[in-house]
Amino acid sequence: MESVLQSDVFFFVTTISVVVVAIFFIIALVYVIRILKNIKDISDIMKSNVRFFSEDMSGVRKKIKKLFDSFIKLIMQKIKKKQ
Repeated sequence: MESVLQSDVFFFVTTISVVVVAIFFIIALVYVIRILKNIKDISDIMKSNVRFFSEDMSGVRKKIKKLFDSFIKLIMQKIKKKQ
């Protein structure tokens, strides 16, 4: 009879422990989901900013290329004049 009572107490304590651990796990999971959502939002913001920066740099790159091409043409003209 005593062993049946001990097993009932053991199962009661084990059930309470499992429920408490499950509650802590669920709370931790909620926080992890919130953190991942924030990281996704930050990633989306960064992606859009990189796209805008890329478009701006594309214009700058074209202007620098034109400037470089005109610089090379000027140098080539000076070399041809010396010859």
